[in-house]
Amino acid sequence: MKGIPGSWEAATLRGTLLQEGWGAAMGCPGVVPTEDGDEVEGFVFSSAHLASHWPRLDAFEGEGYERASVTVRVNGTHDVEAYGISVFLSTHVT
Repeated sequence: MKGIPGSWEAATLRGTLLQEGWGAAMGCPGVVPTEDGDEVEGFVFSSAHLASHWPRLDAFEGEGYERASVTVRVNGTHDVEAYGISVFLSTHVT
């Protein structure tokens, strides 16, 4: 996200953590969104400039990554639609 103006906020996503892929070894496991999954804590990045950076972000994520719209709860107060797992960095399950 370096070089992209924006802000990070605490967020949660319902889903299942997967200790797979290159990110898992660095503390960023994958997450498969599911309505009845665990509450996965992490962060969501908001920026008006993301659209022009999607090709670079998709290339960074590589194989096995699928950008999709997901609903996340921001700061425990409100739900927002977010795109992709690359903008949601999971930290642990509660």
